[in-house]
Amino acid sequence: MESEIPITMTYAGQLAGIVGASEETKPVPQGTALTSFLRDTANRHGGRFQELLFDENKQLRRALVISINGEHALDPEALSLTRPCEIFIMTPIAGG
Repeated sequence: MESEIPITMTYAGQLAGIVGASEETKPVPQGTALTSFLRDTANRHGGRFQELLFDENKQLRRALVISINGEHALDPEALSLTRPCEIFIMTPIAGG
């Protein structure tokens, strides 16, 4: 049986507004792919949250800022969650 590990998601900007909190923690099976975890999180929060994380082809948007324990996740599709961690996620900021 796989053991579960706590994953803390920290949100900024639009994502925090959608979730209604800047942080939430969820246990997941050890070894869960990061993209699977993010897809489950997006499905749980629905609509606009999903659109901000995933494109029309259901691929993770490249412009997202994702870090794990303070280190930028350069290739999120290749990462698995093997120990308790904090994932920070932020959508791009537009301005002028």
